[in-house]
Amino acid sequence: MGLHARLSVEEGLIVLDLISFGFDCQLGEMTEVQPGSYLFMDTDYGINEEKFNVFKPALFVLGTVISKGDNRFVIDAGIKSHAVESGLPSFFESVPSDWQIRNGGDEHMAVDCELFETMPQIGDLIKLIPGHVDPTFNLHNQVYIMKGDKVEGIADIFRGPV
Repeated sequence: MGLHARLSVEEGLIVLDLISFGFDCQLGEMTEVQPGSYLFMDTDYGINEEKFNVFKPALFVLGTVISKGDNRFVIDAGIKSHAVESGLPSFFESVPSDWQIRNGGDEHMAVDCELFETMPQIGDLIKLIPGHVDPTFNLHNQVYIMKGDKVEGIADIFRGPV
C-alpha cells in the first residue's frame, strides 16, 4: 500500500522524500522505519499478529507477588505500571494453565489461580508482557537492559513534551 500511495502522490507532481513505515513492508517501498511496539512486541501484537512464534517479546514489567489467598494472588504491578487500553498484560514466561490475570487496580494486578498447588510464594518475581508497550514504556523512568538474567545496563527514558 505504501508504494501505491507514493506513486499516486508523485503522479500528481508532489514528490515524497520520506516514506515511513512501522512494520512488515517491502524494503523498496520505504526510506525510514519507525518500529514502535513492533520492536519490543507486546500482548496486543501477540494476539493480533500471532507473531510470538516468530518474534519473542523483548520487554517485560517485573512484578513481585505481595499477597495470596483462596484462589488468587496479587502482584505489585497494576495499571500505574502497565497501559491497559489495548488489554491486560500477559505472562512473559510459561506459567501454570490455571493462572488468569485480572485487573487489580492502580498498584496491583490480581491473578486468579484455581489450584492451590500452583500458587506462587510471596516474594516470587513474575515477568509480565505489557498489553501495549508504547504507553507502558512512558510510565517508567528507566529501562534495564538484560542479557539472559543478567542486567547489562540501565538507560533513562526521556518523557518530555512531544
